[in-house]
Amino acid sequence: MVRINANMDRYNEKDIESEIIDYRNSTFRRNDKILRVRPPIVSVMGHIDHGKTSLLDRICSTNVLSKETGGITQTINVHHFHADKRYNEKAITFLDTPGHSAFFNMRLRGIDMTDIVLLVIAIDDGIMQQTIETIQYAKSFDIPVIVAVNKIDKKISFNKDIENYILKYGVQSERLGGEDQFVYVSAKTGEGIDNLLEAILVQAELMELKADRNCPAIGTITESFLDKRRGPVVNVIIREGVLKIGQVILCGFEYGKVKKIIDVNGKNVEEALPCVPVQVLGLSDIPLAGDKLIVLKSEKKAKNFATIRRARSREIELDIQKSSIMQENKKNFFKKDNETTTLNIILKTDTQGMMDAIQSSLDEINRTYCRKNIQKYVKIIRCGVGQINTNDVILAITSKSIIFGFNVQTEHISKKFLVRNHIDIRYYSVIYKLLQDVEDELRRNVTKKVYDRKVQIGTLNVQNIFHLKDHHSTIVGCMVVKGRIKKDSLISIFRGEKMIFQDIQIDSLQRFQSKVNEVKEGDECGVRIKPHVKLYIGDMIAAFEKKNDP
Repeated sequence: MVRINANMDRYNEKDIESEIIDYRNSTFRRNDKILRVRPPIVSVMGHIDHGKTSLLDRICSTNVLSKETGGITQTINVHHFHADKRYNEKAITFLDTPGHSAFFNMRLRGIDMTDIVLLVIAIDDGIMQQTIETIQYAKSFDIPVIVAVNKIDKKISFNKDIENYILKYGVQSERLGGEDQFVYVSAKTGEGIDNLLEAILVQAELMELKADRNCPAIGTITESFLDKRRGPVVNVIIREGVLKIGQVILCGFEYGKVKKIIDVNGKNVEEALPCVPVQVLGLSDIPLAGDKLIVLKSEKKAKNFATIRRARSREIELDIQKSSIMQENKKNFFKKDNETTTLNIILKTDTQGMMDAIQSSLDEINRTYCRKNIQKYVKIIRCGVGQINTNDVILAITSKSIIFGFNVQTEHISKKFLVRNHIDIRYYSVIYKLLQDVEDELRRNVTKKVYDRKVQIGTLNVQNIFHLKDHHSTIVGCMVVKGRIKKDSLISIFRGEKMIFQDIQIDSLQRFQSKVNEVKEGDECGVRIKPHVKLYIGDMIAAFEKKNDP
């Protein structure tokens, strides 16, 4: 058994997860499996504005779209649909995933829980970017696809062109000799909805979907958020077992006892059955969307495993940071501090999934500016789920940050205090408006410049050191072990993996007693460096030359 203070190098994340499952299986007495038919989990996916949410509104008799800010889905909405007697009152769990490009990770989470992909294609738009992406997801995970060609009320005649065009992406309709079902529907009029439900239930029956109800529950977090009155809340779908009030649960870095289970109608229930979406209360803090929920026997054990996970994650994070710093020190691009401008932001959102989506989009903005050689980027000083509080405001003052709030408000903070300290707080409810605002800030007073770029041309090994009386310079005897060095080269000096000095202009270059313009690989030379720097035999010198990039 791994102790909390054990050496983290002796096991990895896989070992931790294996130990958790082994402990879970060994502490619960288990009779024979009780397998029962379970509802299929259907992810409704496709390009933005192709009518995914409208289609679900029609099927489930809901009105989600009218509640979506900006008319777009920005989180994973879960619906539990009970069919009528025509379909033997069978149930279907629908996941409505966002189509906007910013929600890449949310779509991946959705498909990770999916039995069937319902791919919605608008008949007037045809195959689009997220359509292709969805097909690739489904093929990668070997998930069956049902295609719903939507908006047939527009009476457009080229509907069969979609079946032909989509062939190149590996989806073949039954009409063309394949196994993929195509159903033509209208979310507006309801035409074809019965055929679509029948197609889903037939596919689910062919898959013989069953779940064991006689084991400790395991589920997946679809979303998590902080409620001021109720505390941490998670939306979860149980994959096997039955979750009950009072059970100990472990979710990522968090643990606790189940205090409440709330169904999709907002009613308190005593248990959650497989593939039925519920809300769960009782965790110590907010877990990450996508984390697994696991029922354990002992709360002490759950705390122990959560601590180990957190420690392991922290160690990995530190290793990544260390590696990033080393790469930053060694990179070849020459930048001056006054050429790089940082937009500091503090990000607060209502849900963990939304925070993840915004962070991913900001990372993509940074990559785009980097590719364009524009030295301006977004730095997230702090991010979190919940209301904007006093600590956020104080940090904004000290770090000169803009506070971006998504679907959150500011706690009781004096308006005079905010005005006096020039605190810039911005509120959003639509993600693309937030991202557009960030890009506008980055473009403000930013022009593309000509930057000096360093190209490494050689590597030298320090073999001798000559101390001069003037103490204003140093001469080192070196062997050029790779490439060459020039008299006007910039040099950086490394001691092992650590960079000791960076971007030093050499004063002169000598071979024997003569000054030279260049020394090539395999030859010895003397390098005079100003100002005086302390070097050791065995240090390595990287030689660079500067180039201008328009």
